[in-house]
Amino acid sequence: MIDNESPSSGTTENTPGASLLDLSTVVGLVEDYFDYLYPLPSFAFLHKPTVIRRCQDDTINKPLKFAICAITSLHLQRTSLCHHLWAQQAEQLLLQQISRPSIFHLQALLLVVRYRIESGEFPTAFMLAGLAARTAVALRLNYERSELAFVAQEARRRLFWALYLLDDYFCVGLREFELCPEETIHLQLPCREEIFATGQPCQTGMLRPRASDNVAAIGLRGAFLRLTSERRAIMRFNRRVGLGEVSSSTIGGRIRQFERDLAGLLSSLIPGHQYSVTNLVSSELPAQFAMLHMSYHQCHCDLYRMFLNGYSEAAPSKLLASIRTQDRISSESD
Repeated sequence: MIDNESPSSGTTENTPGASLLDLSTVVGLVEDYFDYLYPLPSFAFLHKPTVIRRCQDDTINKPLKFAICAITSLHLQRTSLCHHLWAQQAEQLLLQQISRPSIFHLQALLLVVRYRIESGEFPTAFMLAGLAARTAVALRLNYERSELAFVAQEARRRLFWALYLLDDYFCVGLREFELCPEETIHLQLPCREEIFATGQPCQTGMLRPRASDNVAAIGLRGAFLRLTSERRAIMRFNRRVGLGEVSSSTIGGRIRQFERDLAGLLSSLIPGHQYSVTNLVSSELPAQFAMLHMSYHQCHCDLYRMFLNGYSEAAPSKLLASIRTQDRISSESD
């Protein structure tokens, strides 16, 4: 399959807004990206030392440069900068080279999709996300590449997992809209940040927990991906319940299984990642720490809301009436 990972050549652009994207602006925005966006799960796929060095050398891939600057300016509300033109330029360059996919181009495309989502251009983001998923499959990012250096392989993994997280915007429990079906993913979870930064090879674990997992190496990002997978399973279950496709006699047992799975995910965290105010304050990734534990509680909200009589997304009243009273009261009180 296609696996072209060489950066684009050239550094001068004769396009609207490009004249405002000088070297000092690029370096400043890239540093802001790593300071403010990189801590979030969806943006943690770039290798900071490599990207910073290429920015300073002015050898960074052009679409990626435009995309980083655009999404960073948008998030930080740098309204004086031409971030909409930079996003447009990144997108145009990527579409011009659609037949020559590369890791750099997919990194840029993923940031452009995020830009389109967060600037309210959801239909465009939806179509570009499909292109990103095709590109990832063409590059076989859903498989391990043991012959590559650790940093290169980890960057590939993180890029694919970032694409996996896009499904939160598009599928909402609908399998037909999934970009990255879990049965096609043959990758280990991303490692802890300090391991990625130093390039120290390690094994983590797969999306489904196993006894052989290296829990200490998985960290917050890997735990968040497992929790994301569990929440999607809950959303699919809720949708099936709403459509009357689940027998009322099995609902209670399925809910208890979800509860056990969630409790298992929480208990598998290392002591420093368990929730406490002290751990939150001392965490090197407080945003990631907070997102993980908020998502854990959100999973329970998603799981129990179908039992709320009168709630618009509750299970059909006929089905609620047929569920064991004990199961219904337990879920309502939780």
